[in-house]
Amino acid sequence: MFKKFNWGHGILLFFIIFVGSMLTVLWLSFGVDHSLVRDDYYDEDIHYQETFDKKQNFLKSDNVSIEYMNADGVIAVDFNESVNPNGLITMYRPSDKSLDYQVNIQSSKTNIPVQKLKKGLWRVKVDWKENDKAYYAEKDIFL
Repeated sequence: MFKKFNWGHGILLFFIIFVGSMLTVLWLSFGVDHSLVRDDYYDEDIHYQETFDKKQNFLKSDNVSIEYMNADGVIAVDFNESVNPNGLITMYRPSDKSLDYQVNIQSSKTNIPVQKLKKGLWRVKVDWKENDKAYYAEKDIFL
């Protein structure tokens, strides 16, 4: 017949559940992407002073606006009419580096369509030069 449940059975049951849960956690951890958001994290950190100076130049001039036009379905990056920019617009996705991409600045008005962008937080980074002076601006946009 059946034996009574005693403390030895309890210890055995505890170890079986413990080992099973540890193996489950180990198996699930292999499915998680542990990569950094940026591959050049340390290089960017070393050159942060340059980025800071570019931000200060932007704050002094304030010659670009970054707006999300929901009705038009675009992110509009507009420079002042007197500005002739030369640089890059980076669409940066903090949660998934595989979705990041760059757009060359073609004119004083650049529209980036949002239909192909995944919903969530995007950081629009605008890095440009004008008259041998470097500028940098960024804005968080939630789609």
